[in-house]
Amino acid sequence: MGVVTISIVALKMTGLSNIKIEYIFDWTSLALVLGGTFLALILNFPFKLIIQSFSAIKVLLSKDKYSIEDTINAFDKLSEQARKKGILSLESEINALDNTFFKKGIMLLVDGHSKEKVSYILENDIEQMNIRHEQIITLYDKVAGYATASGLLGTLIQVILT
Repeated sequence: MGVVTISIVALKMTGLSNIKIEYIFDWTSLALVLGGTFLALILNFPFKLIIQSFSAIKVLLSKDKYSIEDTINAFDKLSEQARKKGILSLESEINALDNTFFKKGIMLLVDGHSKEKVSYILENDIEQMNIRHEQIITLYDKVAGYATASGLLGTLIQVILT
């Protein structure tokens, strides 16, 4: 829509203010681009991944809610408590933690799993997260190509129709 606004302003500056917006912006072309892109996505990717891509946009646009300083302070506090009162005393502190990854690691330690097993589980979680992120990145790369192709198709159809 920003391009449309800039185009209208440019037309008004040149004295061509009587040009209708329909000459610049076409709903049929927009429907072709969005519809074609979405249909191409549905044909090439699992629907679950498409839904996850919307969640990724939400995460990208949200503010980072974890700070390094807070995480270090929490680790320091919990390690001191574990040294003084034992690892089982951390169970009461788990609900106060915001970071789910951090919380999962503490819960596994409290449940009595070995350091190696906790490390293996958390590293596996990180690997699975990286795989999901790679899939979503691939999806976004494909969206760029599909939208471009759909846009060219919409332009061609509009040229033929007019």
